Amino acid sequence: MNIMTTQLQMRLKPGEEYLKEDERLLIARAAQGDNSAFSRLFYEYKDMVYRVVYRLLGNTEETGDAVQQTFIELFKSLPGYEGKSKFSTWLYRIAVNVSIQYFRKHRIQHRDQDHYIDPETMASTPSVTDPSMERKELRRKIEEALASINIRKRTVVVLHDIENRTMEEISEIINVPVGTIKSRLFYGRDELKKKLEKLLET
Repeated sequence: MNIMTTQLQMRLKPGEEYLKEDERLLIARAAQGDNSAFSRLFYEYKDMVYRVVYRLLGNTEETGDAVQQTFIELFKSLPGYEGKSKFSTWLYRIAVNVSIQYFRKHRIQHRDQDHYIDPETMASTPSVTDPSMERKELRRKIEEALASINIRKRTVVVLHDIENRTMEEISEIINVPVGTIKSRLFYGRDELKKKLEKLLET
């Protein structure tokens, strides 16, 4: 280990080993009010944020507002980010919290509209499929089933089965024990399967 590496590690705050050097510097610049640095973070993570918000709220008028609010909260919170968790984990937490706030405040109901969908990912969530059904119709029913389950269970299903986050990371994102995550995932999957089966019968 050379002197430069040792000095760099001494300057890092606890947990900043999660960050790549270029990302750490970008976050530091954005936290100091550098708009170009924040714009780069926005373009790096906007798709991730949109996916999560969309899958938690569905295709509603509030979805775009919640995405925007997530980045507003990110901008305000950046000076307090100490790198104790991965930046993506930290941003997931903001996006989930904002989405749940919007869901509860506006009592959002799922709207059946043909908008942004990631068909491959969405279609991989449940195990029930019907080869004779058009994929578009199947995706619509999957979305409808997902939107109908409890928001807490939906959050865990989305983060684990669609966003491919680990149990431990989800625990960190929503601040509940891993055992609770496992329980919500089990019951969320079960509820999603039953509701999808019912929808496929219609």
